[in-house]
Amino acid sequence: MAIFKNGIIFASNNNKIWGGFSVKNSKFSFVGTNCEVEKLAEPDEEVIDLKGQTVLPGFNDSHLHFLNYAVNKDRVQLSNVTSIKEMIKVTKEYIEKNKISRGNWIVSRGWNDNLFDEQRFPNRFDLDEISKEDPIFFLRACNHMGVANTKALEMFNIHKDTPNPDGGIVDKDPESGLPTGVLRENALNIVYNTLPQNSKEDIKRVLSNAFKDALKVGLTSIQTDDMGEAGSLETLIDAYKELEKEGNLPLRVTLQLLLPDKESVFNAIDLGLRSGVGSEFLKIGPLKLLQDGSLGGRTAAMHDSYCDVNSKGVAIYSQGRLNELVNLADSLGFQIAVHAIGDEAANMVLKSVEGISKRPA
Repeated sequence: MAIFKNGIIFASNNNKIWGGFSVKNSKFSFVGTNCEVEKLAEPDEEVIDLKGQTVLPGFNDSHLHFLNYAVNKDRVQLSNVTSIKEMIKVTKEYIEKNKISRGNWIVSRGWNDNLFDEQRFPNRFDLDEISKEDPIFFLRACNHMGVANTKALEMFNIHKDTPNPDGGIVDKDPESGLPTGVLRENALNIVYNTLPQNSKEDIKRVLSNAFKDALKVGLTSIQTDDMGEAGSLETLIDAYKELEKEGNLPLRVTLQLLLPDKESVFNAIDLGLRSGVGSEFLKIGPLKLLQDGSLGGRTAAMHDSYCDVNSKGVAIYSQGRLNELVNLADSLGFQIAVHAIGDEAANMVLKSVEGISKRPA
């Protein structure tokens, strides 16, 4: 046990400010006045003088794609680029600096057209200026759309006659009919099914590195949807479990499971997964569904059309399919978290939740 005194201690269960606290078995065991804390001191116990420093409870981040962050730490950084021209420049510099061999994938995320001087989405021809030999794919900051160069489109087998998948859009030039390189919502599944998947060891390595960043800013617990980078549910769960077993899981992690269809839901059940299963440091949280996209990508499902494009966005599930998945998840012991940004998407989610209450007991 250790005693900490002479601090400014903010406790999470009330609005009071305390002077000290004690720690036992790596947990806060008492918070109180300096006098109260000092009375708890045992012989030869460590006493630390905080000298007026502030102590806050650990922070919780309830909406993360932590593995995505971890993986992209080592990729070309696009979050702060302010033009398509700069995106091209920094990516060329990244390829040269890292001596990336010809033909290797160049993948990253984080660009935001709202920051661009050009005030438009990048397209395949912009990315072709980086390279026509290397396949390139850059996901937008919202994670709901991305852009590929011509080489990547060839590898995705996306061409003039490629139809829009259910709940997704392959953008095409209105005059030529050729794909622009921009892919939205479920069209991104073409990307995820083609890109090389991260191995369990890769996942463990990048997570261990990223945990340090989380701790530096005071995060001690996170809720994260990592399925987009994991490759498979089994790989993701095994990676986190091994990190915990090895004593390398310093955060309390709740995994949100993006399970977009009945098959993936039943696969999770076969693995013994449902909301609440787990340990103090690693738990299964809600089943997550995506009902639409983002406002910035114009894929949030709206009742009325956007003012600047002739579109109402993308409803990924029909009302019937959404109802089916929500009811199935609830009946199998999952909490349910649904991404819904647009008003139409929100209404559809409310109707599906209302259906749960009307289901016979």
